[in-house]
Amino acid sequence: MSAPFSSHRSDPAVSPGLIRTYHLLLHRSPDVPLHDVVRAVRRVTRFAEAEAMSRMWDAHNYGRAVVVTTYLERAEFLAELFTAEGIHVTLEVVHR
Repeated sequence: MSAPFSSHRSDPAVSPGLIRTYHLLLHRSPDVPLHDVVRAVRRVTRFAEAEAMSRMWDAHNYGRAVVVTTYLERAEFLAELFTAEGIHVTLEVVHR
């Protein structure tokens, strides 16, 4: 007779909450027009205009803004898309 299925997993490699996450940071780019930054944020993230403008203004006023927080592969993919748009972004590990 086999043991009943248990949804509780004790393996730390697959436990929820242990996946390292990263901030995708949008940096101020004085040589890129603000409307181009908004357009790039909207294209890459599919944010609504108000959300994209909020991220752009944060980056403009404070030097950088968190666009998204996600897992590494997605963050790298989005960073490549921003770079292709001519927008300066970096990744930062989220420390818990």
